[in-house]
Amino acid sequence: MGARTHLTSRGGRRVSIISLGFACLIALAMLLTGVTETGNFDKEESPYRNGDFQMAIIPAPNNTYGYDILMNGRVLVHQPHIPALPGIQGFNKPEDAKTVAEFVIHKIRQNVFPPSVSVHDLDSLGVLYRER
Repeated sequence: MGARTHLTSRGGRRVSIISLGFACLIALAMLLTGVTETGNFDKEESPYRNGDFQMAIIPAPNNTYGYDILMNGRVLVHQPHIPALPGIQGFNKPEDAKTVAEFVIHKIRQNVFPPSVSVHDLDSLGVLYRER
């Protein structure tokens, strides 16, 4: 046998062991650099951890509330309605909008992008409005 050994797949294509080794090296490098399947990097490396964040509670239609999140004076998130729910209904209370905005800022500081909010998150935060 020569220096290059080949494996044969079901389709008859030859796959070199060297190519397999190269693919394993790339996978190992990705693991060691902290790249995850969602594209986030190690939390300690977050450029947003110490960012200058501000939030503003904003008026929304029908006497409801939304929020803006600013970083270094620039709008990063404009959310005039409740995220994760269908429709364009805002929060009933400004305190609820503030709670969710603080949660989103926490996710951004942890380098979670997009900083999405689920129905489960809203329920856990105590701001999910249920029809009675």
